[in-house]
Amino acid sequence: MDKKGNVVGMVSIKLSDSKMAKATGQIGQNVNFAVNDQTVKAFLDTNKVPYKTGGGFFSREKSNTDIAEEARKRTVLVECWK
Repeated sequence: MDKKGNVVGMVSIKLSDSKMAKATGQIGQNVNFAVNDQTVKAFLDTNKVPYKTGGGFFSREKSNTDIAEEARKRTVLVECWK
């Protein structure tokens, strides 16, 4: 989310802590791989998922702490199985 609450990307993969620890003896902190907003839109369009664009969730810019709290309320785990 940006400072106004617009979604600007989506995490798609998280680095495996166990594989990282085995390979390096260290655990990676906050290592994620994301796709940008255009990829998210293309995915939603392909799967006929309705969504709205523009405006953001907030009427004014918020601090990173406030954005993180708002993001927690709006974040869900999505898994696709074939």
